[in-house]
Amino acid sequence: MNLNILNNRHLYLLRVVLLIGFLFAQENLISWEVGDPTLNRKFIETYLNKIIANDKFDDNSIQASDVIMLQMENTEKGLVLKRLRAKNYDSGEFRRFMMDQVKLMDPKLMDELIKRKYKWGEVSKRELSELESYSTVDNILQERSFKRARDAFWWSTSQLEIATTGSAFIRGRSSSQAFRMEMGLQDLGLHRQIFKNLLLGISNDISSAYVLIPSGSRSVSSVGGKTVPDGHALSGTYGVGFKFDTHSIGGQVNYMDASNTFKNKGMLEKQAAHIVLPTASGLIYWSNTFGLNRNIPTSMGKEMSTRKTEIRKAKKEVDKKRIWKTKNNESYEGSLISTENNKIAIIVERNDKAHKQAEKGRLWTTKDDKSIRASVVTVNKKEVTLLRQSDDKRITTKISNLSEYDQEFIESLIWDGETEKIIDFDDLSSEDKRLIRLIKQEISETKNSKGMKVSKPFASLRLKVGLSLVEFIHGSIDHNQNASDKQNLDISDRINNVDALGVFIKAEVVTDNKKSKGYFQINTSVPGLTSLALGIEHNVWGMFNIGSNFVYIPKSSGIEFQARQSSKSKAWTWYPATEDGAFLPELYFSIHF
Repeated sequence: MNLNILNNRHLYLLRVVLLIGFLFAQENLISWEVGDPTLNRKFIETYLNKIIANDKFDDNSIQASDVIMLQMENTEKGLVLKRLRAKNYDSGEFRRFMMDQVKLMDPKLMDELIKRKYKWGEVSKRELSELESYSTVDNILQERSFKRARDAFWWSTSQLEIATTGSAFIRGRSSSQAFRMEMGLQDLGLHRQIFKNLLLGISNDISSAYVLIPSGSRSVSSVGGKTVPDGHALSGTYGVGFKFDTHSIGGQVNYMDASNTFKNKGMLEKQAAHIVLPTASGLIYWSNTFGLNRNIPTSMGKEMSTRKTEIRKAKKEVDKKRIWKTKNNESYEGSLISTENNKIAIIVERNDKAHKQAEKGRLWTTKDDKSIRASVVTVNKKEVTLLRQSDDKRITTKISNLSEYDQEFIESLIWDGETEKIIDFDDLSSEDKRLIRLIKQEISETKNSKGMKVSKPFASLRLKVGLSLVEFIHGSIDHNQNASDKQNLDISDRINNVDALGVFIKAEVVTDNKKSKGYFQINTSVPGLTSLALGIEHNVWGMFNIGSNFVYIPKSSGIEFQARQSSKSKAWTWYPATEDGAFLPELYFSIHF
């Protein structure tokens, strides 16, 4: 018997066995979500109380509002729990229970979940694929649902979203379909700055079918930004395309018919002689989504931070000259020098301004509203002697007979001549006591002290890595013909097969509150075309967003073509942003509601 035939039969049988085993395994799995909100909350709150009691809350991400999802396996011994997850419908994230803590809970609660004698719902195929897609491989980053990142970059949760970059989404309130418009083939590195074809089509949350329409623009420029004077933009023609994006793979295919007619309207002679067209293109990529965490202060951490701020302010306050007050309403202006043996020592300073005013003379008023203008002769704790300016007569009166304002002025004049004043801590005013207590406190500045901060998710990071294929053709039309004349493209060279391959890498980040997002993308190809792109967008108010994109085309980034069909023709290199490369920033605005 032929050995190859035998091997093929063995491989065929092996495939059949594996297929049957896979189908059988799938039939043995039962998945559902808990539709009873009371049971959901009861189980999760019991779980949260358990992990708090066991000091495990810092590692938790499950919230009381999440929905429980179960996957059971039907074995010879009966139903066995295979997966227990909590899904957050706001972020689309599947969160893991700590099973060692679940086992410590009342087993009656787990039995109640498994018996399914409550309102429950089927798990959709899409959710099931996500539920089972989480790897058991240990990663530095925790895997999470791709929904939030997908919605921010591929899809839209708004009914209307329009941006000055030429993109738009129009979606019905109760429909999963949307009209989609955008410019360029961004994921292929054919950014709208160098390729101005419009994409018009219909999309849902995982796929999009569209037509490509040439815009007629010949410039290399960004919206509201920089224009490259000698840039050579890609040409475009009518075509079709399709793209898709799932939690693990995505891609697109595009085709533009090079046999369509062209016009030289708006073209320079150089542009008509060198038309570069991406006729066929495709992309396939793998993706995975991770959660990004940040340290958030706990209630204890917030309290400690507030206390540290109070201590800093108190130390700053006592380091300068200030007025110290006692319970008996005595006040001393000076600087603190020590706080020892339940006493404080201050350097008391003379109030020169008040003394000059007293010597020069001022208006004095008694409690019965009698007034005189006089200067101070002598003053003690009970009486003051004044020299009336109208007749130089000395008048002695009790300080208590003067108005409250004048009594405070007298207090600022009392100075016993000592440079250092010792005051018992217990004699200080309540405010000054608090200052002294604060400056004597010392709080450890150790970062990330246990209990001070907890790591919580705040954003989704989606990574995409894939291969691209872009077939470029080079051709020309007659620049001397009328601008309205239709001409066929005279094709001289074509970049295809292995030479058309490229690498695509992209990282997308979106915060859980959906207010900010950003991306970084690298495209490089075998022929030599490379581009880097960076973008950020933030919700500034209500339905208004502001964003910026930056596209960098390195020096000598381009593709070499044969300029004419003749074998003696010289090579010509297409540089989209000249041989020196270019940096193209742009600022844009968008609205959504």
